[in-house]
Amino acid sequence: MRIDKIGLQGHPLLGDTEWSLPGDFTVLYLEEPELAKALYQLLQEYYDDRVAAVPSDKQKRQGLAEILLSGEQTGLHMTFEAIRQGGFIVWPDTNKHGLYRRVSNLQQVGNEELSLARVHDALARAKERVEEQADGMAQVKAEYDALRRDWEEASHRQEEQRFLQIEIKNLQAKQHLMTEKIAEMEKIQQRLVILRENLDYRELRRLQGELASLEELRRDTGIRLAAVVQDKQVDWDMIEGLREECYAWALIQKEAEQGEALITRQTQAINELQDSLRSSGYRQLPENEEQHLRSTEEELRAAQKELESFAGLADIVKELEGSLYEEKAKLKKYALIAGVTDKDQRSLARSYTRLKKWQDSVLGRMIDRRVIRRSGAVSIEDRLASRLTKLLQKYQAADYQEFMRQIEAYQNQKQAADRLQTDYNLVRKQVKREKELHRIILSRSQRLQKAFKMVNAADFSSWKNGWDEYRQKNSHIAEMLQTLQTQTGQQQEIEQKLQEYASQLREKLQNRISADADIDEVLEAVLLIARELRIKEETEKEYDLLKKQYDIALNKRNLDQLSRTLEPLAELEREACLPEEERLAALAASRQALSEKNSRLQKIRKDLQDSQTVKIDHDLEKKLGSVKQQWQAYQELQHTLDDTAELLEASLQKWQAENGTVLKIKAQRFLRRAFSLNLSDKKDMMMAEAYSYYFAYRLALAEAALEDSSIEIPLFFLAGSMNGTEGFWKKALAYLQELSHLRQVIFCTADTRLRKIADELYSKA
Repeated sequence: MRIDKIGLQGHPLLGDTEWSLPGDFTVLYLEEPELAKALYQLLQEYYDDRVAAVPSDKQKRQGLAEILLSGEQTGLHMTFEAIRQGGFIVWPDTNKHGLYRRVSNLQQVGNEELSLARVHDALARAKERVEEQADGMAQVKAEYDALRRDWEEASHRQEEQRFLQIEIKNLQAKQHLMTEKIAEMEKIQQRLVILRENLDYRELRRLQGELASLEELRRDTGIRLAAVVQDKQVDWDMIEGLREECYAWALIQKEAEQGEALITRQTQAINELQDSLRSSGYRQLPENEEQHLRSTEEELRAAQKELESFAGLADIVKELEGSLYEEKAKLKKYALIAGVTDKDQRSLARSYTRLKKWQDSVLGRMIDRRVIRRSGAVSIEDRLASRLTKLLQKYQAADYQEFMRQIEAYQNQKQAADRLQTDYNLVRKQVKREKELHRIILSRSQRLQKAFKMVNAADFSSWKNGWDEYRQKNSHIAEMLQTLQTQTGQQQEIEQKLQEYASQLREKLQNRISADADIDEVLEAVLLIARELRIKEETEKEYDLLKKQYDIALNKRNLDQLSRTLEPLAELEREACLPEEERLAALAASRQALSEKNSRLQKIRKDLQDSQTVKIDHDLEKKLGSVKQQWQAYQELQHTLDDTAELLEASLQKWQAENGTVLKIKAQRFLRRAFSLNLSDKKDMMMAEAYSYYFAYRLALAEAALEDSSIEIPLFFLAGSMNGTEGFWKKALAYLQELSHLRQVIFCTADTRLRKIADELYSKA
């Protein structure tokens, strides 16, 4: 990117002007240094707008009419600092000592305005001031510790008092519960004493209930009897005259009612039992079902027991199959020997025996020698040996001994295989038996489960119990039917007798009633009265007997008062089942615990009373906070200074590692090219060439600042006055003109001498 034209209009200092910058190296002459600085400031603000991607606005920058650019026209993707260091160089108006300090600053931190020595001095002075405050801060810290101890002590006492109050409330609640518990235990103990003194209380209460029932029955009977006499208008004298007959009939009638009730209950019981038998799963089973199931159960148990002896049979079968396969594989090696028959063995044995005998015979050897010597024919020994060899070759045996060894080995191997085969066959039979046992177990289990399911039984034992109960019910129902038949007959006899008594009573009544009276109504009334009289007399007799028994048992006690004490009786009787020693020990333990709680409560109340009520002073808290803030601020300042020193040192090391060497190399390059000098770290050399060193380092910094950017901006070099020798400036301007071949250079000055030197260089170019 390059600047082709700068136009100004209405600028407070520069006025209306326009500069065209057609070449790579342009000299702008301004009569006063302030004008050059104003142009420098204006260009910097323009670049700031470009970095922030803000479009140029004539109204925004006073006096800026336009800046024509060529090349990149978009925003500048670089930092403000990179633009100021890489795009602008302002030559300082200072002597060699000032330039030397600036060069030193650039070498150390890359910033000519930042003096490392001054920073170190400032940190040292700050640390000295902090150390000077150490004694005072120690007093502040001591004061803070003392105030904090007072505050913590007050808080601790206040917290202790709060805990004591909470503990008092808890103890009071526990004390209340334990007091109620002890009172209840003592009350139960008193009730138990009364219960032991009145062991017949339950019987008395029962007698009282029966007396009340009899009293109610007697009252109801009297009411019914009075109602019958009044409604029917029966002559009471007539009832008195037939009193014995009526009473006799009433007794028979009572017997008849009792018999009828008994028959009703018996019939109901028989019906219920019959319903139970009809819904039973045993109803359709044959009589010998128990025998069948028992046999099935025994077969199942026997099969299960036998099956247990076959445990691991599958592994044995697998092992025998593997061994048998191996033995048969070995046996295949003797396939030729396996074909040897007894006849073959005898033939070989004879041939071997003949050869052996011929070889051992002296006569035979003599005959063979003569035959060979005279006729040259094959000897008999050779013919016998040849015949034997042919037989042995058939079985691939080198000699007869080897043949016999093979026969022996074959027989041994065959015997081993046969033994394994025998064992395997036996195990196979066991496997077959195992399958048969599984089938038996399955079928018997299914048979039993089906039978058990019909009657909801878990096993044979429960089935057998149900079966026995079913048969017992059958037997019992037969007995009950027989008994019912007998009772029915007896009931019929009683009812016949009752009718006879009623007929006799009817005959007697006919002679005692008026002619217009209905005999049936009179008889019905008489019989009803007789029944009620019988009930009344029995009730009164039973009541008198029971009342006498009750009065004797009660003696002089008050049953109502006993009831108020002993009820609820069931709960009290459960307590009575506990051992007396255990109950008394529990009561004593509760009293002891209550006494300990009382002692503890009194002690805590005394401790709370002895301790003064503590209130935390708010002024103490404020003072504590103020002193704490002073101490913390002092500590933070110490840590900040230490952290700052460490951060400064780390930053310097990092800058030196990342940029210091690079800046030094670039400065060496500019120094050599512009002034034909070599970079030196000696102070006297740097002081002598301070202008050249500063120029080289400043160009190096400008180049380094723009290394990460893909856009090359023009270099604006501002020299307000000629600070430096003429020879220096000639070389410096000559190098700037050379540098303009790589990037646009705008040299701005208010010094006529610098303008003259620049113009001469430009004219020579």
